[in-house]
Amino acid sequence: MLLSNGLWPYRPRMEPGESFSSWFSRLALSNGLTPRELFRIALPGAQMYRCDLDRAAPDVLLANLAERTGINMTSLEHSTFRRWHGSLIGGTVENAKHPWLPAASCYARTQSHGQQYCSECLAGDDIPFLRLEWRLAFTTTCREHKTLFRDRCPRCAASIVAAYASLGTRTMAECWKCGFDLRLTTSDKDNIRQIIPDEHEQRYMQTLKDGWGLLGRSGPRIHAFLFFSVLWQLFRMVAAGRFSRQLRIAVCEQNPELAAAIPAPAMKQVERHPPAARRLLLAVTDELLKEWPKQLVLAAEKAGITSGDILKDRRNQPFALVSAVEKHLSKPLRIYSVQESDAAISLLARNGILPTVKALRELTGRKIGRLENAAQPSSLRLAYGKHRYWKLDGISPSIRAKAKRAAIRDGENIGPWVEKAIIAILAQRSDSDIL
Repeated sequence: MLLSNGLWPYRPRMEPGESFSSWFSRLALSNGLTPRELFRIALPGAQMYRCDLDRAAPDVLLANLAERTGINMTSLEHSTFRRWHGSLIGGTVENAKHPWLPAASCYARTQSHGQQYCSECLAGDDIPFLRLEWRLAFTTTCREHKTLFRDRCPRCAASIVAAYASLGTRTMAECWKCGFDLRLTTSDKDNIRQIIPDEHEQRYMQTLKDGWGLLGRSGPRIHAFLFFSVLWQLFRMVAAGRFSRQLRIAVCEQNPELAAAIPAPAMKQVERHPPAARRLLLAVTDELLKEWPKQLVLAAEKAGITSGDILKDRRNQPFALVSAVEKHLSKPLRIYSVQESDAAISLLARNGILPTVKALRELTGRKIGRLENAAQPSSLRLAYGKHRYWKLDGISPSIRAKAKRAAIRDGENIGPWVEKAIIAILAQRSDSDIL
């Protein structure tokens, strides 16, 4: 039903700082629809499925909603991740990576807790709504109430997803799965905050607002996108990977107050850590930014991290990090003499250890350069013709890589794909004795 001016009858105003998914769900419920039903109406022929509306709201959807609600297009775009395009997100918003903006979704057994909330903020709202800034993974504390964010329902542990609301949902403060009122969540008046201050989070938010940030307290002033790229690389080093624990220990030797971060659980998608763990890891990461790049260099040397361990892909890493690491952590490759090589191999043999590249590196404590020529193949290496891509044995590396990509793109395993390619070539021949 439309009014004479073409607008929908119920059009809740967008609250200051509200996320698009929160407002969209309130708009749907106020018109007696679920968000999925409203999505089909606002974008005929489309299905919402598990779409994260803050991340990937189509232009056509925003334009249709602007026409039917009277809210201008700019305000709707500003309520999505597009607000941070250029300062936190590079490339096109829909296709770019969002390292500091994890998804908010729940499907089967997979959950992503990208939407955080403050129960006291929700309790103080006349109409409860979810803030877009609560989606930022480098924030873990409510600036107004100084409480630690929550990122899941305390009753059923479901992730907070506004777009999953049903017709029985009364406000955005209700869990979509079990109906628990999130305003009743016990506030953590931040026992962690007494140990781990949150000043670094305030600086990060100011950097996002200003568009510029400092590496360290008085380091170089760089664009916000580069700053958050450096922060992300350091955060990943602290939170995951084979050197993460050693790095945390090295940092905590300089600042024992951060010792609670040492036993942080391993998680590949590090931005999905719960707020309490993320806060500890961010505090350790911030220590590496102090007196840039002095603290990073000291901690890396103590943890046994070399420039090659950090700069695995220089093309996709910020120059501010690459230049600092190459300048302070790059060391000349050790050249081993023939006598040293023989001694190392002999030592391993006497201890019943096969002198593989890995064993020699562990013995010497660093990359071994020419010593690799004397190493033996690992016994764990699969025999010729036995590994997953055995049908590409004998093919040059460049052609092998192209064949793998082509097979993946065609949705086939490499074996059937190679067989089809051979059949196609043979079909073009006219040799009667072959076909």
